[in-house]
Amino acid sequence: MSGLVLVLDVTRSMRTKLASAFTILASEPATAYSSRDQFRAVLYSDHGRDEPLLVRKVGPFGDLSGLLAALKPLPEGDGGDSDEALEDAVQRCRELTDDIGPQDFLVLTDAPPHSAEQCPYGIDFETEVRSLLDAGSRIQVASDWCDGSIWNAFNGSTGFQFAPLKTLISAPTPAS
Repeated sequence: MSGLVLVLDVTRSMRTKLASAFTILASEPATAYSSRDQFRAVLYSDHGRDEPLLVRKVGPFGDLSGLLAALKPLPEGDGGDSDEALEDAVQRCRELTDDIGPQDFLVLTDAPPHSAEQCPYGIDFETEVRSLLDAGSRIQVASDWCDGSIWNAFNGSTGFQFAPLKTLISAPTPAS
């Protein structure tokens, strides 16, 4: 079985959006994730001296409710610009997949990643996402707050979905 990894933008603009998403995840029957055996999160903010974190892993937990409870005291980053460190978070997701195998990733964000040229570490977002998909991971992106243009390159790719959060969590997906 595979696990579920929440990939969470914890910048200030996402604070109330994440609270709403957690309410949905806790109250709706998360059919799509019922067969998962482990639940984790990858939190990310942005590059900058005043940010509380760039990327942080949380978990594993045996169930979604345990993970959500652990995430209640989320740190809040500023972000400060429209692009956030999503490229760094996706690289951390790939490293996690390298360590423990394919996972299901649920991305909750309202901002695009930096380009490889803008990222201090030169991380290429599209390359990292393709690596995850090629490794057999699934990536679901909640369209509730996110402009889909950064994800257009992956439309039609096996294992990729871009849809409202309620649609993603109610649609059964087979475990890896």
